[in-house]
Amino acid sequence: MLTYVPSHLRIAQRPNEWPWALLFLVFVWLWPGIISHDLWRPYEPTIYAAIQSVRQGNILAPTLFGEYYLPNSPLFLWLASISQSLFSPWAMSSYTAVRLVTALFMAISLACAGGAGRELLGKYHGRSVVLILIGTPGIMIFGHMMGNTPILFAAICAFLYGIGLSQRKVWSAGILIAISWILAFYSDNLPPLLFMGLISILLSFSESWKTRQFALSIAIAIAISLPLLIIYPYLLWQYHPDAFYYWHSQHLFGALGGTEKIQLGFSSLRILKNLLWFAMPAWILSIFTLYKIETLNKSILYLTQLWILLAFILLSLQNYPQNYQLIYLLLPLTLLGAAKLDDMRRGIAAFINWFGIAIFGIAAVLVWLMFFAVNYGFPEKLSQMSAQFNPYFTPDWNYFPMILACAFTPIWLWAITRKNVRGRQAVTNWAAGMTLVWTLLMSLFLPWIDSLKSYRPAVMAMHNSLGQEIKQELIDNKNCIISDNRHILTAWNEYGKIPVYSTNQSLLKCNYRLSIMNKESLSYLMQNEIIWSGNRRGQRDDIIVLIYHN
Repeated sequence: MLTYVPSHLRIAQRPNEWPWALLFLVFVWLWPGIISHDLWRPYEPTIYAAIQSVRQGNILAPTLFGEYYLPNSPLFLWLASISQSLFSPWAMSSYTAVRLVTALFMAISLACAGGAGRELLGKYHGRSVVLILIGTPGIMIFGHMMGNTPILFAAICAFLYGIGLSQRKVWSAGILIAISWILAFYSDNLPPLLFMGLISILLSFSESWKTRQFALSIAIAIAISLPLLIIYPYLLWQYHPDAFYYWHSQHLFGALGGTEKIQLGFSSLRILKNLLWFAMPAWILSIFTLYKIETLNKSILYLTQLWILLAFILLSLQNYPQNYQLIYLLLPLTLLGAAKLDDMRRGIAAFINWFGIAIFGIAAVLVWLMFFAVNYGFPEKLSQMSAQFNPYFTPDWNYFPMILACAFTPIWLWAITRKNVRGRQAVTNWAAGMTLVWTLLMSLFLPWIDSLKSYRPAVMAMHNSLGQEIKQELIDNKNCIISDNRHILTAWNEYGKIPVYSTNQSLLKCNYRLSIMNKESLSYLMQNEIIWSGNRRGQRDDIIVLIYHN
């Protein structure tokens, strides 16, 4: 006898689960981009210089060239300096030791995101959340760079995990929420802390979350976090009152400014435009979930809708929100996208799978072709294009990246040949494709990208162009170079043999100045004033100029 069962009552067939495959994919995703390259613009040189300030004793109030560096609390700087002391130079380079902190917090983020998916959506959904996350381009960018963003993302993931855990384990949830609040405050000052606090308050008005367990978890989080949230501002005020004033007056509200001046704007269109690529394919999968909204748990729906609304308002209030701040929206979209992944029709899953294979397959082929073009001159047209874009690149062949690329490419080919693809397999193939392209870029193509994004070639070009007389004069401190540009100061003092002083640091009368100018400003200088001019590869509008003046 045949019996019709409505689609929303059918039990989705659970696909084969290979936990080791997920761990392997996350491991492969995590490390390319962490090791074996210079400091990349725009933030890494500045952050690295601030870390050296902490190591020199400026623990509470790091400085850069005589000025305080406190866009947020120095938590990342503290952890990075500890990592450098432990692992550099005997185990790894100093740059890799700093990025090791990034890798640690990205691993914590993915673990907490998976836990949130499991607690809020059910067993096996945590893996789907992780797969969708590592398949998004946005997380790929900030997840391998120095900075506070990985800590902020770990805070967001831990907070969501704590909310999900509050219905089962009150104390564990309270401790986890407290940790998330502490990490949020120490990564981006007040905005993420206020954001999480407001979500906690508004959730308590919902019937689904108005429970004794949730209230106890929040109370425990407040009791644990409050003393630890106060301790750094108190110590800064006690021992460095000038730095405390600078911190709260300029940076207390993060991108919105400080107590002296709050900078508000309206950036809704920019957020929506950048979210299209930053959160792909999470937002597409979330639309499919909302299509089946009648079968979605009301508590999950209320939580994600509230979260997205508040995050959108927070980002819209900024004049020019940075792309990394879209992580506020990334996690709830991912959670929504994973909610109905196993209910996805085969046709839709097949299309997403085909689209991912096409995009990442073409990208992988292009990376391989570019590798041969920049190193061996074939294909000739691609070689000419790469030389035009990066004319000073010197091929540096290394067997290890080749082995890594040759090993992971067939693994991806094997993964995409599986039959009967459903939603979870489509997302897995997407994540594997994104990981493949990233691995190829960070192995085969890393020297070329490194020479493009690092300031080292520009520093070396200037040093090589200087005459021996000028070099000796600068080395003997008979004259000096000054600059008022933070990027120049950090890069030249990191890579160069001749020190460059900030305008408020130099005790000598310096006749040389390093500046960044556009072509129009450069045209006003006399030819005998220009000692050297060049630019960082790929940046043609802004020209770095060494000027001589009496």
